[in-house]
Amino acid sequence: MEGPIRRPFRLGHWTVEPTLDRITHDGREVRLRPRAMDVLTVLALGSGKLVSKRELIDEVWRTEFVSDHALTQVIAELRAALGDNARNPIFIENIPRRGYRLVASVTPAVDSVVSNHGVAMPFKLETDEGNQPLSQGQNVIGRTGDADISFDQTEVSRCHAMITVQGTTAIVEDLGSKNGTYVNGRRIDRPTTLTNGDEIWIGRSVARMRFLIEGEPTKTEGSVTSRDA
Repeated sequence: MEGPIRRPFRLGHWTVEPTLDRITHDGREVRLRPRAMDVLTVLALGSGKLVSKRELIDEVWRTEFVSDHALTQVIAELRAALGDNARNPIFIENIPRRGYRLVASVTPAVDSVVSNHGVAMPFKLETDEGNQPLSQGQNVIGRTGDADISFDQTEVSRCHAMITVQGTTAIVEDLGSKNGTYVNGRRIDRPTTLTNGDEIWIGRSVARMRFLIEGEPTKTEGSVTSRDA
């Protein structure tokens, strides 16, 4: 095994977002438990090939001792989320006494977000460790190495927040974290559009970042320039 897939991908008509533990289709969103998502991503690595029960258990549960029944339960959970039928599967096929394979196609998810003028802004986050560029699409902030921007601190949730870049717009949202996400000192409870120079806090004192647009003055710099003029 090469390790689980962490970038979004398409499974049939579903869009799978491993770092967010969710699948979406036509406006419908279904949340998966992390373990169920891990099983799904390991199956996706097989690209239609059989993945044995032992491989799935070793890759997902690793050092934990579990029975085949635990895996069977997760497969049933995935089928319910995908709207699959065990007797006539269109997503997950059971190979008796051997394992499972995906019968639906697995393809990379293509970002369809572009700016009104087809120009992407050079967004970045200024942190204590230096500048972190933001890419088009989803940029997940979290505790694990699977996050695009990670902080190895227990106060940071596994998937804490996300900045979505859509052409010339960047939007930050909290992902149900315990300690919250703040913009300019105010805790946010809905997606919030960022402007140049905004401060983003992960918790009140865990980690702080500054959102910057390359080549544009921040609000403070702009006001200084105006006074000097």
